[in-house]
Amino acid sequence: DVPILPPGLTFIAVSLGSDGGHNLAIYGTGGIAASATARNAGTNPASYGTFTRPTLGGTYTAFVDLAGTSGHDLAWLAGFGTPLTSTLAGGQTLLVDPADPFGELLGASVVPGPVALYDLAVPGDPLFAGFALSTQALHVGGLQPFALSNAQDLVLGYR
Repeated sequence: DVPILPPGLTFIAVSLGSDGGHNLAIYGTGGIAASATARNAGTNPASYGTFTRPTLGGTYTAFVDLAGTSGHDLAWLAGFGTPLTSTLAGGQTLLVDPADPFGELLGASVVPGPVALYDLAVPGDPLFAGFALSTQALHVGGLQPFALSNAQDLVLGYR
């Protein structure tokens, strides 16, 4: 039987027992590199950045610069599996798809500025290698209306 591999795993080697022993198949992750790629659009402030990459088993550290961009008091970070580019009535661009059938995959608490910091644990399971999601921050509080940041498109993986 040939096993169906979960996403992110690659067949590496097989050892066949010649004495009636067990056969062994070896799998690995193929070395998928963790990445965070900025995506900007429209009139959105380019306020959302990263200090680290989303490395399996590590901490994804991100920031939203509120004071240096929009002047809002609070930021909320959300991530969905589907990227999107949709211009809203006020000229800002929604870069994540809140109608994603899997729902919100990353939701961080509302954090105050002037620079909102996020330390988010990344699962260490190798089955998550290669998993991608799009993240975007919402600026709220103090000024009206709200503001949407640039996006960070993340791929979970290894250094």
